[in-house]
Amino acid sequence: SFDELYSRTGIYPNRINTVFQLYFQTVYEKNTMFSADKMLMIPDLLAYYLTGEMKTEFTNATTTQLVNTVSRDWDYELIDKLGIPKRIFCPIIQPGEEYGLLCPSLAAELKIEQVPVIAAPSHDTASAIVSVPSVTKDFVFLSSGTWTLFGTELDRPIANDEAFALGLSNEGGFDRKTELLKNIMGLWLIQESRRQWLKDGQKYSFAELEELAAVVEPFKCVINPNHDSFSTPGNIPEKIKSFCIKTGQPCPENAGEVVRCIYESLALEYLRTFRDIRKLTGKDYERVYIIGGGARDSMLCQLTASALGAEVVAGPVEATSLGNAISALISLGEIPGTEQGRRIIANSDLVRRYSPTDTRSFLEKLPDYLAICRR
Repeated sequence: SFDELYSRTGIYPNRINTVFQLYFQTVYEKNTMFSADKMLMIPDLLAYYLTGEMKTEFTNATTTQLVNTVSRDWDYELIDKLGIPKRIFCPIIQPGEEYGLLCPSLAAELKIEQVPVIAAPSHDTASAIVSVPSVTKDFVFLSSGTWTLFGTELDRPIANDEAFALGLSNEGGFDRKTELLKNIMGLWLIQESRRQWLKDGQKYSFAELEELAAVVEPFKCVINPNHDSFSTPGNIPEKIKSFCIKTGQPCPENAGEVVRCIYESLALEYLRTFRDIRKLTGKDYERVYIIGGGARDSMLCQLTASALGAEVVAGPVEATSLGNAISALISLGEIPGTEQGRRIIANSDLVRRYSPTDTRSFLEKLPDYLAICRR
């Protein structure tokens, strides 16, 4: 059952999770599955090409929904229950550990020594969180791009019934941390809307769309950004209008109103998730850190600050690359730990700050938004 799957792995069931792909192959593509020797995820495959060693990095492994929260290793009992052959799974290593040495043939070709190949936090969100510019232990992050990952960093997973009901996942992090987070639709909605307008001959830039959204009436309509209808390509503006009709709301009539609807709906979902995480962890958070491409989006950052009633620190944009670099520097002994790496980012010019301005409007709209999401 999904609740047992969650209690064992801490990962919320999602159709993109590897467990469902492997189970499908076990049932319907037996020739492929049972003739396979090993399963390597993409980062581990690249490391295999470099070293000849077959290992699986921990942070990415957790996203398969096949890693046990207690043992922090493959859940072989679960794997047996699903009928997946255990032999395909490779030993799990932590980020910062070595896959092995560079193959002799590659070292000779490159005219270098057999240097160690070190595992980064190979799940991109795990690397990105390493670069969150927080100088305190407790913080909330919002990794914003095509998807949004909204969460906090913990010392251990929370995989109870309440966390399951809230749709939260416990993904592996650097330095044996847990990233308690929720997958939320992100700027895909803006990207796909713009793609449709370009098809229709309306050549808006993202900056122009933001300007149009800034001058239209607020809260004319809202959507549930996680609704299934928005997860696939194809005329998002029309899908938004259809959603508004079905939920008895006025329809957005132009590009500015569509974009405003998307921004405000995302901000309201962030507010709901922010409240859920605070309640579950019992912690208060003074500020929220927006990292990734969405940190460039000043309107989204400002609306998020206002919705949450908290300061938003936006940046760095290239969070995954910087977090990857910090983890490597820690592994090489060049900096002492994650705290120092985050301070380096915090003291840089890579961040901007936004203060809340109209929190009351979002609090008043939240009950309507929650009612629409339940429909």
